Amino acid sequence: MASGSTPTPSRVELGLSLKTTNCLESLLAQVGAYTDKVDRWRSSDQKQRWVASALLMIEPRLRRIKGYRHLPLLRAALQRESVA
Repeated sequence: MASGSTPTPSRVELGLSLKTTNCLESLLAQVGAYTDKVDRWRSSDQKQRWVASALLMIEPRLRRIKGYRHLPLLRAALQRESVA
């Protein structure tokens, strides 16, 4: 977001959605419901396959965060900050 610009209601919603870790905690809990059943990981490839499989299984139950349409603006702002 450029300095001096007025945030739109959707941008405000995105900010409110990302102020807490609730969306991440929910995602991790759902993934954990599948991956916690594994007693022994044999390799990092196996871990990645299990996590990918779990994400595909829970995807229909995930909800969009409010203001998700402004995520590209957030990404661009973060990239500008990392370069500076």
